[in-house]
Amino acid sequence: MIQRVALENWRAYDELELTLDRGTTFIVARNGVGKTSLMQAVAYALYGDAGFPNPLSAVRAGKQSARVEVTVGLGGGKTLQIIRTVAKRRSKLDARLDGRPLRGDDELAELLVSSMGAAPDFLARSTFVQEGTVQREAETSFSLYQHLCNVYGVSNLLAASDELARIRRAAEKGRTGVRQSLAKSKGELDALRTRAEAAHIAAEQADAELELAQTSFNAAEEALSRANGWQRWEMQEAERRRLLAELVADTQRLTGQPVTVDTLPAVLDQSEAAAHEAIDNIRRRRAEAAGRVEAVRSSLALLSVTDGLCPVCRRPLSRADAVAARTQHDREIATIEQGASDLDDAQHLELVKAIHALRRRLATVPAKTTEPAVAGADVSRMHDAARDRLQTAKRQAILKREEHAVLAGQLQEAENDDLRRRELADAFRREALVITTANAVGKAAEQVISHSIRPLAQEIAWRWKRMFGDRGTLDLRPDGTLVLRRDQHEVPFHDFSAGERMIAVLLVRMTALTASTRAKFFWVDEPLEHLDPTYRLAVASMLTQASASRALQQVVVTTYEERIAEQLATHSDHTSVQLVTTAGS
Repeated sequence: MIQRVALENWRAYDELELTLDRGTTFIVARNGVGKTSLMQAVAYALYGDAGFPNPLSAVRAGKQSARVEVTVGLGGGKTLQIIRTVAKRRSKLDARLDGRPLRGDDELAELLVSSMGAAPDFLARSTFVQEGTVQREAETSFSLYQHLCNVYGVSNLLAASDELARIRRAAEKGRTGVRQSLAKSKGELDALRTRAEAAHIAAEQADAELELAQTSFNAAEEALSRANGWQRWEMQEAERRRLLAELVADTQRLTGQPVTVDTLPAVLDQSEAAAHEAIDNIRRRRAEAAGRVEAVRSSLALLSVTDGLCPVCRRPLSRADAVAARTQHDREIATIEQGASDLDDAQHLELVKAIHALRRRLATVPAKTTEPAVAGADVSRMHDAARDRLQTAKRQAILKREEHAVLAGQLQEAENDDLRRRELADAFRREALVITTANAVGKAAEQVISHSIRPLAQEIAWRWKRMFGDRGTLDLRPDGTLVLRRDQHEVPFHDFSAGERMIAVLLVRMTALTASTRAKFFWVDEPLEHLDPTYRLAVASMLTQASASRALQQVVVTTYEERIAEQLATHSDHTSVQLVTTAGS
């Protein structure tokens, strides 16, 4: 999720810094302050030209350059910092992953694909919904179809379908000229048989390679899962060791004793016992001193009331002896009280307090867990290689099968070329074979997409039902279009009310985002505009609830509706409001 945003000389902003957290955040500002400019800046920082294609237009009037800084928290505790500087002569990118510099936009794009599961251009359209998007996409499939083709591996099927269309056109051309063709010679027929047999062997080899590639990919998937589990364990164990090392160092500084992880509890016990013993000793000595002072004062009091007699031996005392005795008692009292005042237990009490704090910290350190099995090196690279191999094998298997089918048709044509009637029939059959295959390949691709959209459609319909009850069922079709079913009628998307259209688009976007990517944030620009009050509250509530799920960690909404935002924040502990009262100067 996006943790921090800082702008400098970006459109109306002289300087702006925002710190963001999990949950739903409403960025509230009056019209003209720059809510859309803020969203464009963040999208540009993350995705470059795919997020905002004309960054030079955003440089503040009278300034030479603009600067956008975004900090993103990725999975596994990693932090991505992106700084883009826009200037007329040269724009600059400074991107760092946990402090390590990235090599330009290409490596940044690779990182976004690996961490969020989609290319930057699709992420720019799916993680950010900028002002006016709903109206522009009122009758489109929200770019969902092409993205799902790539995600579910049917792009190769569609490419094969295009190749089959080319073969079909060639077959049509051959059919039109078949009446003028002559029978092939025996040498040509033998050569054709050899080519067809070679194509058959190549198709079988392609099928065998496809099976091996699938097995290799499955193994790579399992290895990648194990590697991810070990990395998570290693990070947790490193954090546990760090906490223990800090505790050992702090205990050693506090007690002045050599300490190890194993001896840490015993050292704390011994130090606390010694401190308590010292405190008890100081308090006992204070009590003894107080008793001695009391005894001396009692003797001094007796000396004052005995009319010149010694309070001990009862012998007469001269005035000088009495004065000397009193002086001696006063000195003794002063000496005892001075000694008692030097007995200070504050240091030992602070030591006990510090030991208790160390004990509490020790109690929070997690216990050591069993180390999982370690995967081999370069697991991610091997996974990528296995995936590429599988995709290539799929494409080659389809093409080799069709190449064999075409050559087999040509061989059949050549063997029956002595009869033009049969030649013409063979030509029609070849064309039909290609058409059927092309239709089958295209239908297979559509079935995969339909199967992938089906759970999205169910999720969208369920969420719609929660909001609107019996006011119809929202249906997402396999081609990405939306209709609203009410009783026996279907309402097309362009006939939805403004509020229904906004909610439908946001539902589709959020559901498609969480189903087809690993991105954990969703920003939407002024979704409450042009809606009546009822739908404004409904849309805002839906966006508040969206961040409470596991799929999305962060939803950021720009709006001028401060009252609605504050009302929702009051009743939700994962909703906050940030006011932007001025665009800067």
